[in-house]
Amino acid sequence: MTAQRFLSLFTVGCAAVALTGCSMIPDLAPESLAANRSACESVTSVWNSLTSALDPTALTNGQALQSSSETLAGIPDLIQSAIEGSTDAELDSSLTALKEQIDSLSTGAQVDVASIAAAGASLATRCVVFGVTPNLTLPGM
Repeated sequence: MTAQRFLSLFTVGCAAVALTGCSMIPDLAPESLAANRSACESVTSVWNSLTSALDPTALTNGQALQSSSETLAGIPDLIQSAIEGSTDAELDSSLTALKEQIDSLSTGAQVDVASIAAAGASLATRCVVFGVTPNLTLPGM
């Protein structure tokens, strides 16, 4: 075997190993695809709850604040359910980033709109891979 042929086979082998372990390439097996689509579809519902809770125009009275607080309290469980249903590492990572932002709100942290928007953009991008295009806009954007 010539050195050039060996180098070509070695390069192809390395590329195959690298791509097999790459989390950027989704598992498109029917059951995985269905699970990831379902997780992405649930994100829209979660995002709608989140935006209604964070909408500044809805937070002008005590009842709205109470309702927003209750809504925010339930969102981490909804996101965790989507994480548990997903089979995609990149989708899980995006969902986890969003969950961390919501968890920080429950500890009294200030809303980090940029981080929430970044998590939403990451989620939307990954969900497109699974054929779901969620509307993940924030109030006022």
